[in-house]
Amino acid sequence: EEIIEASEIGAFETLKVLYMLSSIGYVSPKRGNTTAAERSEASAAEMGAPADFDESKFTALVMEYNTMFSYLHRCLLREAGPVATALFEKYFSELQAREEDGLFAGMYPAADGSLPVKPILENLRHEKTGGPPRQRLEARLQSLVDRQIRGLRRILGDEYARHAEGALQGLRMKL
Repeated sequence: EEIIEASEIGAFETLKVLYMLSSIGYVSPKRGNTTAAERSEASAAEMGAPADFDESKFTALVMEYNTMFSYLHRCLLREAGPVATALFEKYFSELQAREEDGLFAGMYPAADGSLPVKPILENLRHEKTGGPPRQRLEARLQSLVDRQIRGLRRILGDEYARHAEGALQGLRMKL
């Protein structure tokens, strides 16, 4: 109700946007009058995750990378047409095949190039490999960005890839 009241696009359109965001894992319904930290701890406990697993921070990280994936997908789509989606899926499946622990197992990129947040977090919670989860997650997401940049470079040339890398750096600073 608070979101609808604050929205400038009307209740119906706001609900449509919220439904879309919920269906791709960007947002989830509020559970009672708990704080985000309490919800994160409860969710982690339910899933058997360590107590220091901060879901909100991991969600923010995935969403930051999703912004970059969407930007790169739009660039490739604008310049290369429908082949862009096939290329992104190829890079993503190559990354999935290289994985030993299955962080990206059982998921596919959305039409805009973004990745589903909830399955990534669930897989991250259950990973058996060592090391800080944030570093593992960021390394994998960055690997996918690097693959997409290499694809841009291969298809559109060095200058275009350098421009996209600069735009991504600016985008990361804003986020």
